[in-house]
Amino acid sequence: MTTIIAMNAEDTVMTTIWMRMESG
Repeated sequence: MTTIIAMNAEDTVMTTIWMRMESG
């Protein structure tokens, strides 16, 4: 699980920013 999160860290950040932009 930790490895997957680390590998997808960048994708998670981009997704979070995108979601915030959509809601904003």
